[in-house]
Formats: sequence, C-alpha cells, structure tokens
Amino acid sequence: MRHPSWTPLRALVAFIAIVGAAMMIYLVYLHYAPDKQSFCDLGEEVSCGLVNKSVYAEIFHIPVSALGVIYFLGVLGVALFAYTVANLQLLFYITIIFLGPSLYLTWTEIYKIKSI
Repeated sequence: MRHPSWTPLRALVAFIAIVGAAMMIYLVYLHYAPDKQSFCDLGEEVSCGLVNKSVYAEIFHIPVSALGVIYFLGVLGVALFAYTVANLQLLFYITIIFLGPSLYLTWTEIYKIKSI
C-alpha cells in the first residue's frame, strides 16, 4: 500500500511527537540527575523537579517520563512510517487508555504533591 503524501495534519502529528519526546527525554535526564534543577522550578507550587523526583514519578521502578518517551516515539513512528487509518485508530485507542493514568497523575500532582 502506498503511503499518503505529507499533509499539514501529518506534519503536525510528527512535530508534536518530536516536541513531546524531547520533553520526556529531558524529564528522564532530570529524574536521574541528583543535583540538576529544572528550568521550570519556579517555587514549591510550580516545580517540575519536585514532581519528577516524587514517589509518584515511577511505575515499577520505571520513570513515568520514560514511558512518555516510548509513547511519543511510537507516535512519531506512525507519523513517519506507518501513517494509515488503521494505525491512527490504534494510536487513538492507546492514547485514550493512557489518558486515565495521566489524569490520575495530574490529580496526584495537585492534591498530594501540591505542585505542578
């Protein structure tokens, strides 16, 4: 099957995936760097470092941001190499599944960690 040509939507998906993967790679780096301070550490109520190094930042000893890297690289792979309706539908369902844990972690940031 022939891959569809580049459309503005396909380019946007690829761009968002690159930006998302870059952000997640940065957060993985910060997660393991003991003395590094994030550019978004603006105080106790807005602190990427506080959230990123909290007990909630890992699932089975894997940083949540590492899972984000995998997700965004998968999205990029679909945008670049497998841009089909079936793969976009699968990506949609995976995104919906990941939305639940993401909303829980956002709730945790706000109400348990008290920092975003």
